Formats: sequence, structure tokens, C-alpha cells
Amino acid sequence: MGGVRQCAILITAFCFPPLAVMIVRDELDTYFWLNLLLTLLGWLPGMIHAIWILFNRNPLAEMDAWGYGPLTRPAAIV
Repeated sequence: MGGVRQCAILITAFCFPPLAVMIVRDELDTYFWLNLLLTLLGWLPGMIHAIWILFNRNPLAEMDAWGYGPLTRPAAIV
């Protein structure tokens, strides 16, 4: 099921990059507005930015669209 979601988001990033960024980030934050601006300036910069957002994991998120969890330290390191 996760592979179908990833493929659908990737297709959305190809067709309409700001929508894909909004779905993955789950909010209208600065990444969305930057992607919208890049898409208005040219489709290719917006798509590249959207792909970068899709593959760049957010270490503060509990679980993002790609199934990554937060980065944690091993118990021995304080």
C-alpha cells in the first residue's frame, strides 16, 4: 500500500508540484509557498524542488509519507 501512495505522490509532483508538497508536508508552510513561486517561474524548478522535498526526510516528523521515523540517538549517547 505504501508503494502505491509513493507512486501517486510522485506522479502528482510531476503534474502539479505544489499539491505534492502540500500533501507530503501536511500544511501550507514556507516549502509550499516557495514551491508555488518556483512553479510559477517555471515548471521545471518547481518539479525539482518538489522531488527534493519528497526525498528529503524531516527528522522532526514522527512519521512522514515515505515511512521514515524521527532520527534518534542510541541509548548510550547523551
